[in-house]
Amino acid sequence: MATFFGEVVERSSRAFWGDESDSEDDVHSESHKNYRNLEVSSSAIIPSTIKLFLVVHGPLTEGFIEACFVDKGVPIVEIKETGTEDNEQLRRRKIKSSVIYHLASDILLCICSPHLDIAQSFDFTEKISPWMKNAEQVIILTCSHISGYHITRYQNDPPDIFMKALRTNNFIYPVLSDRLEQPNTVKGIPAAVLTWCQTFKIPAVLYICYARNYEVDSDSVKLFVHLFSKLPFKLLKEKPNFTNKLCGGSEISSTLYL
Repeated sequence: MATFFGEVVERSSRAFWGDESDSEDDVHSESHKNYRNLEVSSSAIIPSTIKLFLVVHGPLTEGFIEACFVDKGVPIVEIKETGTEDNEQLRRRKIKSSVIYHLASDILLCICSPHLDIAQSFDFTEKISPWMKNAEQVIILTCSHISGYHITRYQNDPPDIFMKALRTNNFIYPVLSDRLEQPNTVKGIPAAVLTWCQTFKIPAVLYICYARNYEVDSDSVKLFVHLFSKLPFKLLKEKPNFTNKLCGGSEISSTLYL
């Protein structure tokens, strides 16, 4: 069952009754024990005016930032996961935190942790909302495998990589991509952030890049480079650096057998 801002609540699907079966309350109680909370660590004062709040989600988009941005800026906010005492798995593995960076000219960059799951979308959106409330515009960058895109009309030779966009009703700036057609949808944190902006009337646009793999190179990030070259913010390097790739194409190249 889906609720506001992309949060997903899954009900028990067990079809067994008896003394040995778990009740619905037991299932929710066990889920609560393993729930991963988000904790904000920040000593920075929230700027009264933010020209751009940029939310980056996904391996290809994060790779674009690492390779093409002049500087990620100064980290001012850390959003990390905290678990209960029963959650041993969370303590054992090293979890990468989400971070908000302060760039030049009142621009904030939020890089989402790859470890966040869809059930944390509402909580994460609430955590970054104090900064989004003061933003003149919010831009969300995300990516998805091309197999998740539903073609609305026949194409002889569909491109290996392309971009689509969704925006809020009050987004007055140019949308630099074709609109995402129905029945395609966006899920998780990008959808939650865009929904929050729509609800609280913050101008926002979401750009989703569909690709066959997430290898970070000049071809895979060309759409993002073109996008930022059209924006009134000078954030890109003259010569991108692709030596430190975040995700190779062999790691996520196909979903045929998933």
